[in-house]
Amino acid sequence: MADAIDNASNLRGGTATGALAWILGVAIALVFLALFSTVDGGFLDLLATSVVFYYTFHLWPLILVPADLSASAAVFAPIAMLVLFWAGFRAALRAGANGGRDGFVRGAEVAVGYLGMVILSLPAFAISVDGSLLADPLVTAVIVGTTGLAFPLVFGGLGGWIAGR
Repeated sequence: MADAIDNASNLRGGTATGALAWILGVAIALVFLALFSTVDGGFLDLLATSVVFYYTFHLWPLILVPADLSASAAVFAPIAMLVLFWAGFRAALRAGANGGRDGFVRGAEVAVGYLGMVILSLPAFAISVDGSLLADPLVTAVIVGTTGLAFPLVFGGLGGWIAGR
């Protein structure tokens, strides 16, 4: 019974840390856009563009864009990786991970909160991108799967693995 309570508590902690990681990543993207770009419209447009920009931190290997844009997007990919690595590390420390394997599992739990925020952020595409990419369900599934599952499971898990060692 105590193990079930601990597991539920750890999952809640990982979920909260994952949601916080998404918010932190979007805030970093917002700062980059505010410093180095001009976005027409008000704060809502800037925020929506920041969310879409943060999505590209995860998607650069999948997006078919001209080489110069792909290369510039690749520069930002380590930001998402580091944010998730930190989140997984933090979640595993909070859970008191015992060993690398347990740490990886605890770190990967950030995917729950991160995925939730990814799904809640999908309307930003409609605000920011003319002719939204999300009209195609397959494209939406790839975007959500890569951004909300693959990245947080791998990089959150690796952060947790390091914390558990």
